[in-house]
Amino acid sequence: PPGGFAAGGVKRVAVLPFENLGAAEDDYIADGIADAVRGKLTSVSGLEVIARSSSTPYKKTTKTAQEIARELGAHYLLTATVRWQKGGGANRVQVSPELVEVRESGAPASRWAQPFDAAVTDVFQVQSDIASQVAQALGVALEAGQEKQLAERRSKSLPAYEAFLKGEEAAAGLSKRDPPSLRKALAFYEQAVALDPLFAQAWARIAYASSVLYFTATATPELSERARRAAETAISLAPNDPESHSAMGTYKKVVLADYRAAQEHWSGDGEPVTRDAPLPDWANPITVEDLNLSVITALREAQLAAVDAVYSEILQVGGEVETTHADWRFLAEGFGRRG
Repeated sequence: PPGGFAAGGVKRVAVLPFENLGAAEDDYIADGIADAVRGKLTSVSGLEVIARSSSTPYKKTTKTAQEIARELGAHYLLTATVRWQKGGGANRVQVSPELVEVRESGAPASRWAQPFDAAVTDVFQVQSDIASQVAQALGVALEAGQEKQLAERRSKSLPAYEAFLKGEEAAAGLSKRDPPSLRKALAFYEQAVALDPLFAQAWARIAYASSVLYFTATATPELSERARRAAETAISLAPNDPESHSAMGTYKKVVLADYRAAQEHWSGDGEPVTRDAPLPDWANPITVEDLNLSVITALREAQLAAVDAVYSEILQVGGEVETTHADWRFLAEGFGRRG
């Protein structure tokens, strides 16, 4: 929409990847802070936040603010630099965010900017403060309960949160579904819940990653049990969190192939049954039911050398699919090992 406003005057904001000014191995901290701020802003009525999958390709981009805003259909861009200072017994995180308004003509204008310098243990408060002040700078009034949502801490353990962020980095927020990436991410998510057993968000990631691994890699009883246990734990810890319901829905759909039971965790329009918290990209329903019997049979019988031909056949049999060519290759590999 022109001017970056959606229907009804909702303001469209893109949270771009935050720039890490520290050591290269600290990239996951900058990415994690950006993801957390994006998630918090998603819960604010009056804002439409561009999805992570659309924003992350602009990491280290050389494109101008005008080009990015035009491509994303956004009028406001939130950027930041992050530096994690370690050593001397006083670890600190420095975050310098800036909210930029991109107009149809003229140079971009800074709407808000404020540096934060806090002990790394206060990184959760920094994330909440950035989201609150962005909403305020955009003239969005927070509704009842939204201030509490913005201040919410998913984990009270910083080491657990660090492990969680490393898992997010390993599988790009679970946008990578290849077995090596999922196994690497799972190890970090398991570490997170070992450090904080009440970390519902990490349990939901374990359930989702285990379910997808069950489908694309080796369908073992251990993976099935891990997915079930993690999904049930996420639901018990955060029954009103859409990530918990998406994790359980994915388990029932992918592992149990019980589409009717899975649908109980999503409404008719594909949204989770509860929207008390923002929905991340990974939590959208996985379209396994779109693989009808003909498609599955074709994949089972395919040789990997003929995956390109099988992909074309799949499109003819199943029509349009919301899956990339690379995803079909992983599915074919999975069926090849299981067949």
